[in-house]
Amino acid sequence: MFSVRGGTHVLLNNIFLAPRTALMGTMDDALFMVVQRDARDQYMARRMEGAHSGDYPVESFVRLIKRNRAGFVAIRNAAPPDRLEEQMMLMRFEDFVRDPALRERVLQRAGLDAEGLVPDPSRFDPAVSARNIGIHRAGLAPEEIAQIEAIGIYLP
Repeated sequence: MFSVRGGTHVLLNNIFLAPRTALMGTMDDALFMVVQRDARDQYMARRMEGAHSGDYPVESFVRLIKRNRAGFVAIRNAAPPDRLEEQMMLMRFEDFVRDPALRERVLQRAGLDAEGLVPDPSRFDPAVSARNIGIHRAGLAPEEIAQIEAIGIYLP
């Protein structure tokens, strides 16, 4: 949890995963920033960084993604359109990393002034994060890529 000294905003990082956006109706003043990532890279990152360390069958990942996406899509479809417009910002990780204008829009939606922020490259450096885009090309078998692409690399 983070709060700017003397500020009025609180950022909860990775506290609410996308399927938990059902809480929108109970948190009227919250903004949910839903970040989706290329599922092929997401799988590769889980294999490289997670507890599975290479022993994570693509079939298990595909089942998990399908289940999580279905939950998120159901919540999104059930929410009143005006609430979605007001409380949810959906973006792709790759766009956030590559596009400074998108990062500026995120700050604006959150009501934060970019002029008052001091970048902290130890927490976010676009050049470092950009190296995590396309990581699947170096480590996934064509069959694994095909299985993930079959369900779509992004949310429907």
